[in-house]
Amino acid sequence: MQTAIDCELLNGTVPLPDLTIGQAMDIAKIPERLNEKRISALIAHLSGDSQLAGRLTVQERYYVLLNHQMIANNKYSEQGDQSRYIMPTIQSEVPENASHSDLAVSLQHLRGKHVCVLESQCESLYDWLCGQMACQLHGELPIGVNEDGSSAVELWEPISTELTESEINKIMQERVGKINDLPEHVFNYLVSIYNSLSFELVHFVDISHDDEGITVLPCDTEGLSGAEPARFLALAALRGTAKRLAELATE
Repeated sequence: MQTAIDCELLNGTVPLPDLTIGQAMDIAKIPERLNEKRISALIAHLSGDSQLAGRLTVQERYYVLLNHQMIANNKYSEQGDQSRYIMPTIQSEVPENASHSDLAVSLQHLRGKHVCVLESQCESLYDWLCGQMACQLHGELPIGVNEDGSSAVELWEPISTELTESEINKIMQERVGKINDLPEHVFNYLVSIYNSLSFELVHFVDISHDDEGITVLPCDTEGLSGAEPARFLALAALRGTAKRLAELATE
């Protein structure tokens, strides 16, 4: 039976129908380590729009996933804990970008197409941090050095999701190379800028990352982040024979 529930996002809604077994097997063909690719495929099946997942923020993507899993859990009369990872959000109050008060530096949302590129390239927590900074920071970054050794700015344009994943990866790799060459104190300064701006863009869920990729932080009753990140997998709601068949599809 198809559900009639819609998930309201920042700019629009995504329906949350049941996956057909064929759709589930289509997602299962994607290697499990590429969970972001799987989530993109899931959202494409739910919405009927193959490009939507690439444009959504990572928070929106996980909000869809968590809501879809909660519906599946209810149908099986099981108590899931996904709701404790969802925070109250007023969509109209979520900015498109976060801007630094003293520097001409801004942070855009990390979106689906960005994170699918990162997933294919990152092997450590450091890789994920640098990759996210490369994809999200833009403006006059204080990371350059003049000939006399004094600090200088370097202009970074926003990385649009209208670009192909190959084009995004090329820009991201170039920027990560520059981050790798930063002195420790400049790197720490850049991270402090990134962290302060990231806080302003939190919505629906609070994301983090580890060596394997994106994690989600739990919220207490007041919507404040906890300290126990969890990883949510695209096909975790499957049960019975469907679950076993999905596991066999990637073996």
